[in-house]
Amino acid sequence: MKEQAICKAGEPKPRLIEIKMSRYTLFMTEAEILSLMAKDQELWAKAIGRGKALLRHETARKREAKGFNRWMLYELFKGNRPIDDTAIEGVANMDEKELREGIIEILLLKKRGEVK
Repeated sequence: MKEQAICKAGEPKPRLIEIKMSRYTLFMTEAEILSLMAKDQELWAKAIGRGKALLRHETARKREAKGFNRWMLYELFKGNRPIDDTAIEGVANMDEKELREGIIEILLLKKRGEVK
């Protein structure tokens, strides 16, 4: 985000969001973008969904870069991650404390009925 270079003295500088397009670069305030998005609810829903998906994907990649962890173990037991050689190798190489805490968390969730 960038701040507007020209504004009246004493007024807060509005934060501008840079939008790069194929032939133009736009600078808009958050309020201007919200105003435009409010006119098309379907586009609004798509944009929010796309943002959530990209953030989830980015978070998952960061977790995987750190190695197999309790969250991946949870996904494995829940059935969201395939049990293949990579998963088995990941569990085998997990930090012992992380593995122990992951199993305890899964057992607690099963006890509460949150995991089948």
